[in-house]
Amino acid sequence: MVLSFFVGCLAYKARDSAKKLSFIYNGIVVLADKFIEKIRDMTL
Repeated sequence: MVLSFFVGCLAYKARDSAKKLSFIYNGIVVLADKFIEKIRDMTL
């Protein structure tokens, strides 16, 4: 009982931090795409 509650709290915290991380990750992906486009424009 206590263990399942503990696991549930961990899962909730993991999901919450995953949302924040995914927000940061999406920003990094967008920046990387723009960077790749600039490199492509320079090389072509």
